[in-house]
Amino acid sequence: MLTWLRSLINWLSAYLPLISSWLLSKQKPVLPSGSSVPSQALSPSLSAKPSPVTGESKSSTPGVPQDVPSTVLAVARTHLGEEEHPRGSNSGPWVDVVLRFVGLPPGNPWCAAAVSWCCFKGGAEHVTYSGGALRLLALNPELRIPGPIPGCIGIVDHSKGKGHAFFVVDVTPAGLVTYEPNSNPEGGREGYMFCQRLRDPATVTGGYLRIA
Repeated sequence: MLTWLRSLINWLSAYLPLISSWLLSKQKPVLPSGSSVPSQALSPSLSAKPSPVTGESKSSTPGVPQDVPSTVLAVARTHLGEEEHPRGSNSGPWVDVVLRFVGLPPGNPWCAAAVSWCCFKGGAEHVTYSGGALRLLALNPELRIPGPIPGCIGIVDHSKGKGHAFFVVDVTPAGLVTYEPNSNPEGGREGYMFCQRLRDPATVTGGYLRIA
């Protein structure tokens, strides 16, 4: 009998610490009041999803769209100062890119092509793109608006199928602040650069398109 008791005591002494450790490992930790669970411990379904572009975490609000017109203008702003090379050629490294985007070869007027390219890069999915200013107006009747607003497209109709396309950045008492491709600071219809200008609204004889 004593031998059996000694064997039981020895067994318990050997295995009881292992049993206690196993039981403790199955318990959920109790956090002190005011403490928080580290973000790494969150379930994947509760953690922020990485941005497909930057890989950074970001939150989103369902039903609230991005500000597409502002994004398009930001794209256009980065290309202010782009020029033809040589001037007067309707060609150049960036000019050729926007012309190819609308299926035109170098040497063509590129104002509408640049407007279309910036809209595409800025996520304006509802604009039908074109290399012709008046064609851009004709292809987007559902986007026409009665007057200028910040973040829209302006079209000048020079008649005989010729036109000019540009972005309206702001509407001020002094006139329209614009970003105008294939223009120049003096306001030429078919200039040599992408520039910022102040335009008289009376010169916008074609109309306006909202960016969406």
